[in-house]
Amino acid sequence: MADEPDRRRDWAVTFLGRLCLIGWTCAILYEAFDFLKPVRQICLLFGPWACVIALVNAIGLLLIRRRGIFLLFLLLIIPPTVHFGMVLRNIADQKLKLYDAGTPTNPDAALSEPPPAN
Repeated sequence: MADEPDRRRDWAVTFLGRLCLIGWTCAILYEAFDFLKPVRQICLLFGPWACVIALVNAIGLLLIRRRGIFLLFLLLIIPPTVHFGMVLRNIADQKLKLYDAGTPTNPDAALSEPPPAN
C-alpha cells in the first residue's frame, strides 16, 4: 500500500464540470420556463456568470496544463455562453428602444427650430 500513489481528483476538473452544469442548466431552464418569471430571473442571474467564469478558466487551464479535458470543457461551455450573450443583447436592445421611444428622435432639430407663431 505504501507504493501506491495517493490519487485525488483534480480540483479544476470538478470546478469546471460544475460550472458547465450550472451554465447548461440555467440556459435550458431559461428557455423552458417562459411562464415562470422568477425562474427566468434566477437563471439570468447565475447562468451568464457561470458561463463566463467557466469559459475563462477553461481557456486558462487549457493553456497552463495542456490537457484534453479542458478543451472538452471549453467546447462544452461555448453554446450556453453564446445563448446568454444573445439574450442579454436582446434585453439591452429592448431597454434601449423603450428609452428611445420616450425621447424625441432628433433633439437638436427640436431646439434649433423656433416654435410656430399663431
